[in-house]
Amino acid sequence: ILEDALNAMLSIHDEKNIAIIQMEIGLVNENLGDYARSRNFYNDALEYWKKVENPIWLSNLLNNLGVLHQLMGDYEQASRSFEQGLEYARSSGYARMEAFILTGIADIYAELQADEQALQAYEMAELIAVRTQEHFLRVYIKIQTAAIAGFQGDFENGYLLLQQARELVNPNSPSMELNLIELEYAGLKI
Repeated sequence: ILEDALNAMLSIHDEKNIAIIQMEIGLVNENLGDYARSRNFYNDALEYWKKVENPIWLSNLLNNLGVLHQLMGDYEQASRSFEQGLEYARSSGYARMEAFILTGIADIYAELQADEQALQAYEMAELIAVRTQEHFLRVYIKIQTAAIAGFQGDFENGYLLLQQARELVNPNSPSMELNLIELEYAGLKI
């Protein structure tokens, strides 16, 4: 359906919607594990958003590219994408995206076992997530900091952080949040 929409927008030369649809197709391909195709769609969309200098769309797209490069194990490129996206998010006052990008940066640090830097970035992201009421991100950050506590052998703090995450989950929250908490709880137990 997205490719049909893309073809329709291409036929009428609607560049803005072409870029939006390219980003969505990139996201679908990323979730399907077709990283090369995802990157191509993201890069095509990036050209347009750079041309029109839209910092909100640029921050969003660069965050997606950062996540994609992280999934591909290209931490250097992921960091560049996140840093550029962070500049655009801050310059446009897009606090929600700033929190997501800081979380992505923290995730890279965590994967590289740079725990102190990861915790600092998670803390900055969490402050913004609280202010912007970004519920999922708040839960996710608690889970990730619990994982770091576990890797450092501080299981008591890890369990405490998971309990705080549980308290954020309400009956209307997606089951994914609770499942992520339980998965990390099992990891701490192991």
